[in-house]
Amino acid sequence: MYIDDLFHLNNEKLNEVLGNALLSYAIIPGLVGSFTSNKKGLLSLNLSLFLINFIFQYITFKPVVESLFVLLMSGELETNLIDLSKATAHNPASYNKKWN
Repeated sequence: MYIDDLFHLNNEKLNEVLGNALLSYAIIPGLVGSFTSNKKGLLSLNLSLFLINFIFQYITFKPVVESLFVLLMSGELETNLIDLSKATAHNPASYNKKWN
């Protein structure tokens, strides 16, 4: 199952959680971070552009696509977005590495 298929399950809560996770853990730190940082180990500019193009072509969930568009086309990023792009977000508290 592809990510866009998950968005088309018409589950608003799942769409919100998946969209936020995709933006917070993958798109902003990885893709946008590769444009705003010169740290070694981030994605190359060519790969970032390819993945952004892929997102615009194949993900149709409007909030994710619009958020990415605004991030890329805005002249200045807010301070919290710059901080998020420089360091990955912490794991959510609901993630538990141990099985009960």
